Amino acid sequence: MNRDLLKRVGMLTAATAACTAGFFGALALNGLRYMRPTADNWWLLPWVEPAERIEQCVMDFGEGDPTYTVTGYDAQNREIWSRTTFGKLASVGSSRDVYIGNTSARYFFGQGGKADSVCQYDEQGRLIRMETDYGGISTYYYRGDATETYLEETHNAQGALTGRKITETDPQTGSTITNMDIYEDDGTYLASQYCTLDSHGNIVKQVHVSAGGQMRTCDYQWTYDDAARTATCVDEAEGTTEKYWYDEQGRWIKNAYSFSEDGFSREITTTYTDVTR
Repeated sequence: MNRDLLKRVGMLTAATAACTAGFFGALALNGLRYMRPTADNWWLLPWVEPAERIEQCVMDFGEGDPTYTVTGYDAQNREIWSRTTFGKLASVGSSRDVYIGNTSARYFFGQGGKADSVCQYDEQGRLIRMETDYGGISTYYYRGDATETYLEETHNAQGALTGRKITETDPQTGSTITNMDIYEDDGTYLASQYCTLDSHGNIVKQVHVSAGGQMRTCDYQWTYDDAARTATCVDEAEGTTEKYWYDEQGRWIKNAYSFSEDGFSREITTTYTDVTR
């Protein structure tokens, strides 16, 4: 009796595995119509969809499993879907972007069809409003034809102000100063943060002030080598050094971090490959 039951279970397991493999194989064959398979993306084939261009990104942390991502873009080079897995044969994270007129919505797999964020743009393609799945609504304001905001405000679902950010840029030096106030959901003041950014958009000074008046200041020393396409940030107070390498498109392809106090170091590399079929 027990042997017969075990035999049935074994046959059922084998049949299920065969069906799963067949289903996976059929979806993978469909994915082959749009994406060139590589040693780093073949298990993502079942989740690949039509796209004007498909790009593969592998992020290697030096230890543990890398992350593997394939992203589809439309004819306007806008992201329309993305699939990511942490390690081979791991569960797949999925997102989809839908564009209708001057509005875009991003959906993540497993959220019951609810958009994670909905963005609205003006006639110049500038972001003017974003609503998130938790009810937060951010509004963005510009001066004239400027492409950067001078004011951003965020309200919660009840309409209470939860954040305000004012940005001013020095046209001569290219440096930018931002003042951001943060509030609780009931509108109670929580903290302020002041940042100075260099002409590359990186923070060189950051001041955090709590509601009680406690202040914390961080200074960062940035150096750049445009010919080598590198940027290095030193935080003397924390004893850390971080260096970035960039490709021709300005995407960072390598990041090295070191902490002098205990000799800790970390290196992350990112590789991009066009895998459009």
